[in-house]
Amino acid sequence: MMSSGRGVIINVTSIGGLLPAPHLVPYNCGKAAMVALSEGMSVELDRYGIQVLTVKPGLMRTGSHR
Repeated sequence: MMSSGRGVIINVTSIGGLLPAPHLVPYNCGKAAMVALSEGMSVELDRYGIQVLTVKPGLMRTGSHR
């Protein structure tokens, strides 16, 4: 991507990276770290014409907290 001067990286995280949910601390920390990594990559790679997008889906009732 750097040699071609363009590209797109898409990271899928979760709203849990922005709004912590009870009983899901490790999950929230992982998602928050991914959001921060994506934002940092976006700033670093912009000069090479590479976009970094972060998808943060909303709440879904999956039962994962049980």
